[in-house]
Amino acid sequence: MPKISESEILTILIFYHYSGYKCFEYYYKALVLNDLKTYFPTAPSYNYFIELIERVALPMSILAKLTCQQAEKTGIYYIDAKALPV
Repeated sequence: MPKISESEILTILIFYHYSGYKCFEYYYKALVLNDLKTYFPTAPSYNYFIELIERVALPMSILAKLTCQQAEKTGIYYIDAKALPV
């Protein structure tokens, strides 16, 4: 299995939100595994990366909490999700 550090996993997850991509799977396969291959040479397959996200759940939730605490409260909020087959 490819070795990818927790900081690399966090970087990939955070950068997704600034990338302009609407679908994480497409972002990962098109950008991370291709265009950013020199920056993430040990990036695993998409399916294995999804399994690795669990390793950074705690630091990611702490970062999200700190970011939300510092964010300006506007009263306007959005949420979106990829459709899941049922």
